[in-house]
Amino acid sequence: MLVVNDAGKVEQRRITTHGLTRENWIATGSLHDGDQIIVEGLQKVRPGGEAKVAPGKGNGNGAKQAPETAAAGH
Repeated sequence: MLVVNDAGKVEQRRITTHGLTRENWIATGSLHDGDQIIVEGLQKVRPGGEAKVAPGKGNGNGAKQAPETAAAGH
């Protein structure tokens, strides 16, 4: 899968999903604090490139949801 690291760079990582809670997916693997899994716009990004994280489809209570992404400069 592709992730956006805390520096805004796209990286390819091995990630496994294990289901979901009421609002969020449970994922394990090569994740670090601040990483965000790319769930939309995969055709627009490449490993090593930059990406801007778009606000997720929140539920209004401040819970962090999986972000949408858009390639920077496209």
